[in-house]
Amino acid sequence: MSVQEIKSQFDHLSTDERDQLESCLKTMRLAESPGFRARVDAAHRRMDAGEQVTSAQLRAMLKAETPTSG
Repeated sequence: MSVQEIKSQFDHLSTDERDQLESCLKTMRLAESPGFRARVDAAHRRMDAGEQVTSAQLRAMLKAETPTSG
């Protein structure tokens, strides 16, 4: 699908669908960002070594990793 085709479909999306698309694109950008895989691998090693975090700490870490709108 071309960018032009995507743009033409974008005009027909609801606000909720646009928000979902934005979230998906942000997640894709994060996963492709330099160093992300290395940070994930390091976190896995720490967990394998027994390090634990609370759910509040996990939410804070994920929020810090998520790109903001703008």
